[in-house]
Amino acid sequence: MADFDYLVIDPAGRERRGSLIAASSDDARAKLGARRFYIVRLDPAVAGAPRTAPLVAFNLELAAPATLADAKAVAARIREGGPDGLPGLRAIGIELGGSVAQLSMNVEDHLALPLAAVVAAVERLAPLAAAEVVGLPPAAAFAGYPDGLPTRGRRTLEDALTI
Repeated sequence: MADFDYLVIDPAGRERRGSLIAASSDDARAKLGARRFYIVRLDPAVAGAPRTAPLVAFNLELAAPATLADAKAVAARIREGGPDGLPGLRAIGIELGGSVAQLSMNVEDHLALPLAAVVAAVERLAPLAAAEVVGLPPAAAFAGYPDGLPTRGRRTLEDALTI
């Protein structure tokens, strides 16, 4: 048995949060009677830790002719603690095959820092070519997201849970 903290969003968009003891996520789903729910925290060892939104893995490719040095410089500026630091943002600059400069990032709380705010902060420093989302972030992570930015993997948790 595990202690699940959860967020349920009903069909009308209303949210309900709470905790329950369940044997598995399927057991939690059955107890909640919900088709759409998020496990916010599943570690009884951190019972006293503050509740957070799911982490979002997000990558931005800088437009050519950006270099690895450019990506590292932008990452250093926008990561939490940097001169233009965004709260809860972890960022590094890397180079992909084919000399593509990329920012590889983790957004710790998409409700406090929507992906659109990350895009805007980077665009103030360097032009962008594309974006990539890794995993299944909640739809709320895309609040205000720019339509014109090509984004690979833009599928949400809600998309995956829709039957």
